Amino acid sequence: MGKSQLAKALVAALGEDICARVPGDWFIVPAAEPLATYFARPLRYDWAPLDRVVSTPVGALVALPAFDFVTFRRVSDDGGAPLVVRPVLVVDAMYPCPRADFTVLLRVGDEIRRARIVERDQRWGSSVVDRWEHLQASKAWLERQGVAYDLTLTGPVPLDEHARRVAEAFHRRFGG
Repeated sequence: MGKSQLAKALVAALGEDICARVPGDWFIVPAAEPLATYFARPLRYDWAPLDRVVSTPVGALVALPAFDFVTFRRVSDDGGAPLVVRPVLVVDAMYPCPRADFTVLLRVGDEIRRARIVERDQRWGSSVVDRWEHLQASKAWLERQGVAYDLTLTGPVPLDEHARRVAEAFHRRFGG
């Protein structure tokens, strides 16, 4: 279970009429240089397009940015996947969005992370595992930032248990 699976389970737990998942990968800072140079520094996010989504009225249909994950370039600012804006938007990204009202860190061992990436690469025909060192450098950079999370989930715990813990912490914080 990873970030995206947890985000999807949280949407199911809170209800699709209240909550929507926003894939954070669509907000990665595009490469403006050769990929070898780009992958030599930690992954970064461009949160301005997400701010546009968040500032859209609840119930509106928006299009996420379109991103090419082969060239790491943004194809367009609004030609990607459709999203209905909900009162709660769950962004599944490696780094917390600066404007987030509630942040969760999902921590698992590197062996499990790598195995999940290899399995996903096989399923999707991708090669994310080839950028393992980049992902590790990005993770290490984030750890040095000293981000304070509202909730930290650790270990290989069943997906529904993690989703329940997040939903309970969310409800304690925001009511409902």
